[in-house]
Amino acid sequence: MSDNDIGKPQKRPPTWAEVVGRLHPLFGIVALVEYPTGWWVWLWRSSTGMRTLIEFAGAAIIFAGIIGLYLEREDRKEDRSTRNAQLIAQIESLAAINNPKNADPGVRVVMEFAAREKVSMARISVQGVDLNLAELSGANLNRAILSKANFKQATLSVAELFAANLREANLVFANLSGANLQGANLREADFFFATLSGANFSKAKLSGANLSWANIKGARNLTQAQIDVACVKKNSPPPKLPDGLNPPTKICPKR
Repeated sequence: MSDNDIGKPQKRPPTWAEVVGRLHPLFGIVALVEYPTGWWVWLWRSSTGMRTLIEFAGAAIIFAGIIGLYLEREDRKEDRSTRNAQLIAQIESLAAINNPKNADPGVRVVMEFAAREKVSMARISVQGVDLNLAELSGANLNRAILSKANFKQATLSVAELFAANLREANLVFANLSGANLQGANLREADFFFATLSGANFSKAKLSGANLSWANIKGARNLTQAQIDVACVKKNSPPPKLPDGLNPPTKICPKR
């Protein structure tokens, strides 16, 4: 049938009895498909108005489905944003009441969860918090306030620490391989035996930082000027540095 036949009177489709009557009893279920399909096709071909209505209804259903998917996605975004904000608030609240002498492990647990779930902790303020042995690989801690925090034996590999404040932080035996330390404040931080290979030190501040025994091989954007203002403990081996850089000569003051 050509498009020119649409709108002309068409032969009516068979009735339910006729459809069922010509089918074998074992295939009676086929009638549930054939009967309504026949009527839909008949309506489509017989009436231009009905055809337009059906096309409009189909388009409306598709459009409604698209709108529904969009709204569902936005709801999920909003829910995720609310959950993330609650996580950050919980971390900062726990950190505020944390007693260094009797450290609350809740801060570490929630921060580890946030890191695993890729929740941004950028600009978070948890100075002085105890994060000993914390697993924060890949965490987003850009511009975070982490001064005097205890990261002893913590894992911060490939973490984002752009412009973070790690002044006087304890990073003894910590793993910061591949971390982004661009513009970070690392003044007087303790990197004794820390692993910093592959870390980005572009414009990072290392004045007074203890680099004794640290492994900084393969670090990126590290300059001799940055090394010269760092220090090593008396009688401790110097750090392993990228080729072409000399270890610091300053002795760290006793604390």
